[in-house]
Amino acid sequence: MQPLFRSALFKISNVYPRDKPFHYIFSSCLKIHKSATFHSTPLIKNQKPRQLDENLQLPPKSDTIVPTPKEAAFRNMFDDSLIRSWTMIRKVTKYGFITSNDLRVRGPVILINGSLFLWNVPQGSFGQDKNRIDGVFDEWNKDFLKIFEIITPKPELLIFGTGKMSVPIPLKIRDYIHKLGLQIEYSDTDNAVSTFNILAEEGRNVAAAFLTINPTRYKPSDPNE
Repeated sequence: MQPLFRSALFKISNVYPRDKPFHYIFSSCLKIHKSATFHSTPLIKNQKPRQLDENLQLPPKSDTIVPTPKEAAFRNMFDDSLIRSWTMIRKVTKYGFITSNDLRVRGPVILINGSLFLWNVPQGSFGQDKNRIDGVFDEWNKDFLKIFEIITPKPELLIFGTGKMSVPIPLKIRDYIHKLGLQIEYSDTDNAVSTFNILAEEGRNVAAAFLTINPTRYKPSDPNE
């Protein structure tokens, strides 16, 4: 019998009676040997914390970023009172517009800060001389847009509807609008109305200047139109 095994039996013989069967003493010896393997020093206790890979480092904290309040983020979704207070265009007619509150107006209009204004502006020869598509702006000057000098707060963007077709805004008009601190976008009136309504529903501070599909001066609403 090997010395190690004899010593194990000798130690067990001091604990277990001599009349126990050999296999009982041998199995007890194995239990003692196996249990000894679970008394080593814990592996996690003394381990150093894992270091993040340099490409996975957390971003530095910023004291300049302020979280957006939830009520402000969802204001347009749950509170449409601001949208309802804005006048928008529901339909473009041949000589004018029908507003979101079912007001029928004839002639060009300007919409600023949710309010609608009739706009007495010449529309030149547009629709009469096919060879002069830019004739829509004949006789124009900056006085027709003076309202944007005095309005407060100033809109971020001016949506310009040029009538039946998309007509480039003359350089002198664009320069005047830009000097007032406004951006300007133009297209035919149908598309300009759609763009304005979408931006207004999103809560953007936008203004609009719409010419009619057919050139006309502003007039009181005509129920027979």
